Amino acid sequence: MKDKNKSNLADVDFIIGGDPEFPCIDTATGRYISLVPYVEGTKYKPHPIPIPKCAQQIDNVAIEITTPPVPDYWIYKDIVDQCIEHTNNWLKDINPNYKLDIVSSARYEPEELESDIAMLFGCEPSYSVYRNDVSSRPRAEEVGDLRSFGYHIHYGFTKRINKQDMFDFIFLNDLFLGMPAVYKDTDWDRRRLYGNLSDYRIKSSSRVEYRTLGAGMHKYPEFIENGIRLIKENKHKIEQLKELFYDDLAAIDADNFSLALCDELKEKLIEHKIFNND
Repeated sequence: MKDKNKSNLADVDFIIGGDPEFPCIDTATGRYISLVPYVEGTKYKPHPIPIPKCAQQIDNVAIEITTPPVPDYWIYKDIVDQCIEHTNNWLKDINPNYKLDIVSSARYEPEELESDIAMLFGCEPSYSVYRNDVSSRPRAEEVGDLRSFGYHIHYGFTKRINKQDMFDFIFLNDLFLGMPAVYKDTDWDRRRLYGNLSDYRIKSSSRVEYRTLGAGMHKYPEFIENGIRLIKENKHKIEQLKELFYDDLAAIDADNFSLALCDELKEKLIEHKIFNND
């Protein structure tokens, strides 16, 4: 009889998708431009673009790109790059100085934030494994002129898994992507508002969205690819890894990405030769 308490992750493979968000910058002035007047698609009706199975939609002041699931991160990255190129060409028709910026947050002038959409934060709740609760959302007065942009990774599993296995998979993402990302994407403004460790949405018993990473991580594809490789190589060691590192990640999350605690965990991961330093 199968042990119900045993992790099933070792027997599960996955495909990858995403819905990254990017802001528009005026390269002549350095000002960030709201895309609310320009992007046609919405969450409920994405607008198709001439990249196979891809679409665009407005998300607050940024463009959100939706992509199809693929078996490999490099395929996913290439698709996102095609979508960025298409959007930049389209933006040039609006203003030759407009282009997408690959950053995790940006600050906007008041006139760019006058629409209702620009004041809408988060279309639905996301959750935290360590806090066993809804992920915190910022108050409007905390946000002010700041807007943040996610690099959410969607995973589709080859078979259904239970809720605990889903949580364990999120833990692996934190260990190999979310925590070490602080040494690549140093945008602390976004982390003060969104993207706590383990931030997730379960879409079904075979799909989950990992929401911790900021859009600036698109500049580090080798890091993302290596993190996904480490997840695949270590998912059969989940109980051992949780015993060693779960409390460290929970402490980092409770202290909102304390860099001192990240440094301590980094040394432990280096000692065990599994730190994602690509």
